[in-house]
Amino acid sequence: ERLTPLIVKYKPYEDVFTTHPYSHILDADFEKRFTDTIFDSIIFYAYEKEEKIFAACAGAAIYRKKILDQIGLFDEEHFAYLEDVDIGYRARIYGYENWYAPKAVVYHVGSGTSGSRYNQFKTRYSSRNNVYLVYKNMPFLQILLNLPFLAAGFGIKIVFFTAKGMGREYLAGIKNGFSISIKGKKVPFSWKHLKNYACIQAELWVNILRRFGR
Repeated sequence: ERLTPLIVKYKPYEDVFTTHPYSHILDADFEKRFTDTIFDSIIFYAYEKEEKIFAACAGAAIYRKKILDQIGLFDEEHFAYLEDVDIGYRARIYGYENWYAPKAVVYHVGSGTSGSRYNQFKTRYSSRNNVYLVYKNMPFLQILLNLPFLAAGFGIKIVFFTAKGMGREYLAGIKNGFSISIKGKKVPFSWKHLKNYACIQAELWVNILRRFGR
């Protein structure tokens, strides 16, 4: 019943690739904190407006198969993290939309597999997949355009994870990300997708301004 709004939003719109529900983010220690989290409404994010999003979280989403047939399936190189952003990004390049449907509700145990919000496994694979995500989906000119922001972002995270004692894992992930990018595949550039690339770039700039405006 709580997932019905996902299907209601999804079915009539052929250009919608995926829809994502409202997520209650629970502690990784699910057994211990479930009761308090649910009944005291201790949640991290609560958005009530139905709107377009960049990509859906694969922890709870539905995908349109015929679009998967066109753009390809999940990339197995994106092990554990960012595989959902990658496929949502790819759909955007092809001109499709991803939507958030807040009337559908799921309960998601944050970091339930890796065990904590910050750990060596998550740090290494997140940095690895971030590098690969950018390489795979951005044309080379767009990478150059965003290089100052990318360098600043990775630099800040190196400092952040070094302070947490996981700087070595973060740097190892970046190195591995470059390695798989060299051997990996890029989304083929097409001039017919130029408008979609421009829209994505505009969103990136707007979100950067929003971040600094907080």
